[in-house]
Amino acid sequence: MPNETPEVRWEYLFPKEFEVAVAQCPVCYMPLGTLERHGAHLPFGQDAMKAHGLCVRAAQKHGGIVLPPLHWGTHGWWAEDYRRGDDSEWPAAKQPPGSVYIHEGLLINLLLSMFREVEYAGFKVIVALTGHYPGQQAQAVNNAATQYMCDSPVKVWALYEPEVSGEVEVGADHAGKWETSIFWALYPDLVKMDRCPDPDTGLFTWCDETALESSPELGREVVEYVADQLGQEAGRLLAAYDPQVAQGTK
Repeated sequence: MPNETPEVRWEYLFPKEFEVAVAQCPVCYMPLGTLERHGAHLPFGQDAMKAHGLCVRAAQKHGGIVLPPLHWGTHGWWAEDYRRGDDSEWPAAKQPPGSVYIHEGLLINLLLSMFREVEYAGFKVIVALTGHYPGQQAQAVNNAATQYMCDSPVKVWALYEPEVSGEVEVGADHAGKWETSIFWALYPDLVKMDRCPDPDTGLFTWCDETALESSPELGREVVEYVADQLGQEAGRLLAAYDPQVAQGTK
């Protein structure tokens, strides 16, 4: 019996299948994140992997294609200061090895290039979903989207997933109830709740104590809700696409 779930991951598609998928629904999902500590119970790639899983589910339900996750994000010069050992204001924030950040200007330029290549591939709507959402990251993604739309009719929707958490559960934590539940639903084999809190220290370091309230059941509910919000809004943006009009010329 053939698999009824469509393949929506760009890197797994063959040319013919890619061509058909773009023609049917020219929406590209762009999952963004970084490599960052999320307690001892979640992997470094949680942010981008979470965004990727949500995008895949949205594309499976509503159409579109999903880029591989981008594991390079920003925390602004905040992260650079702590990486260099300036931890006088918040000693617990000094980063041990494993977390990586780039300058927000580099991220903006990278995203502008990515948007261009996605448009060249035939897409009319880009959903730039970041699973890593300090203010510097969210603003950088929004700035890149706004700048790109000044000269292109492509609609770029920049957001982080708690913005569409809606009636299910308000999120925006760091490896707490929200992120842990979503990740648990998407990648059940990669959640190690026996390591929360960190068994070596007994502390909730780089995570939120509300992680103990998380569950895969809540995660599945949130995943379906967020996926529908993403897919439905992408559909509305696609319906409003006008090839003659760029945002900056209205």
